[in-house]
Amino acid sequence: MSSGKNPIAKTEGIVLDVHGFSRTSLLVDFLTPSGLVVLLAKGAMRPKSAFLGQIDRHYTCEALYYVSGSVHILREATALDLREWMRGDWRKTSLADYAASWALRLAPYAGPPAANGPATDIFSFHRRFLDSLQPVDLSRPPGLFQRKRLNYELSLAGVAGFAPERENFIEKGGYFEFCLSTERVLRISPETLGAIESGGAEGDVSGALRFVSALLEWHLE
Repeated sequence: MSSGKNPIAKTEGIVLDVHGFSRTSLLVDFLTPSGLVVLLAKGAMRPKSAFLGQIDRHYTCEALYYVSGSVHILREATALDLREWMRGDWRKTSLADYAASWALRLAPYAGPPAANGPATDIFSFHRRFLDSLQPVDLSRPPGLFQRKRLNYELSLAGVAGFAPERENFIEKGGYFEFCLSTERVLRISPETLGAIESGGAEGDVSGALRFVSALLEWHLE
C-alpha cells in the first residue's frame, strides 16, 4: 500500500517511550519484531485526537504509518494491550521503564521484516518480561524486586549474546575475575558469583547487579 511517494507499513509493537515533539504532537519510540521505529503522532495532544488512549508507554499497539526517512508519520494506532494492571504499581512501572531503556539501546532500527534475528529476539523477550510482571507482587518477600531485576539483566545478556558463563570466571586470591578485555577485568566476591549463578536466590544480589550492569555497559560502549 502507498500514498503518493510514501509507502504505508502496518505492524504490531510495544511503546517504549513517548516524547513531546510540539505543542500538539508526540514522538513515539516503537519496538517491533523488525526493530525500533520512531513515529510522529501529529495532533496527538489535541482534545479530540484519534490517538488519545491508543498510545502510551508499555502499550502493545498496532500501528499504520507512512514510511518517511528516519521518522515515520503515524496514521492510525490501535491499542491491543494497555497493561492496565501496571498503572499505580510503582515497582512494576519502574522495572518496565528500566527494561524499555535497555531495549532502546540494544534493539537495532527496523529493517525489512524477518522471521527471526536480533530484533525479533529482543521484541519477544521484552514482551515476555512485561507480561511476567503481571502476576507478581513485587512488594514481598523482601528483595524480590532486586531479584526480578537481576534475572532480567541476566536474561537480557543471554539474548544479546554475552551471558556470563561460569567457566569464564577465574578464581584468584579468594575472589573471582571476569575478563572483558586485556585492559578491563571485573573482580567479584564468591557471594556475588553465587547470586549470579542462582539468579539472586542466594548471595550478594547488589554485587551481582553491579557486575551485570557493568557487563552490559561494556558491550554497548
